[in-house]
Amino acid sequence: MKNKKAIIIVTSIIGVYLVLAVILFGWDNFTNKFQSLYIMLDSGDKWVLKDGHFKDVEDDKEYNWKKFDVYVNNQLLGNYNLLYNNIWYLFDDNRNSKSYGGSLIAIRGNKKYEVIDFQEEDLNEEDLKKVKNVLKSENIEYTYNLSYKKKVTLDVDGDSKEETIYAISNVFTSEPNQKFSIVFIDNDGIEVLYKDVKKPSKMYEMCMPKVKFIIDIDKDLKYEIITECTYFSVMGSCDSLYKIKNNSYKKFKGC
Repeated sequence: MKNKKAIIIVTSIIGVYLVLAVILFGWDNFTNKFQSLYIMLDSGDKWVLKDGHFKDVEDDKEYNWKKFDVYVNNQLLGNYNLLYNNIWYLFDDNRNSKSYGGSLIAIRGNKKYEVIDFQEEDLNEEDLKKVKNVLKSENIEYTYNLSYKKKVTLDVDGDSKEETIYAISNVFTSEPNQKFSIVFIDNDGIEVLYKDVKKPSKMYEMCMPKVKFIIDIDKDLKYEIITECTYFSVMGSCDSLYKIKNNSYKKFKGC
């Protein structure tokens, strides 16, 4: 009987503590204390979401020979052990290697998520008019010789209306014009995610951006956007993650 009473008392105390914790910190902050998500990218960037914050993963024990859900070109390839040595290597439970080709993102953790499939499209005449207007409003000189001009169209914020993400650049072209790279969203108005403008002499310090991955952390229909920034020659690439905060996208991680 005494043991039963003790169990009831302890359970009651734990219950009161949990209720107070939710009241004081909010449900999202409370659940963040117990949830994490590791995100490994083919650029070599390695992130972890803990306590609601994205951080770089520096200890290779947190990813080497750990099992991840591996996606290639936004399609689930399978659950594999990872090993990183300048590139990602995949192994099954018997340490047999698994080959792959394409853009890789690997994820593990106890937070809900979804990797969103999407297609890049070429720009039409209406898109080019819009790009010209956006560049003009950003005091950027438009040039017809573009090294990259793509768009992605999907509902990124769960409002049942499609938005369009544009990635535009004229870096690494031979024209002696102002060099620029820009990523923006057309969402009942223009929201610039990334912008870099330099003199032609500084062109090789710049990158060519593109939409690399789109994921939905917590499956709340508010998508996280991962862009890739590719530099000239041996400088490689780096990734950045943008997340909706206060109804607009903010950069939470990356270059």
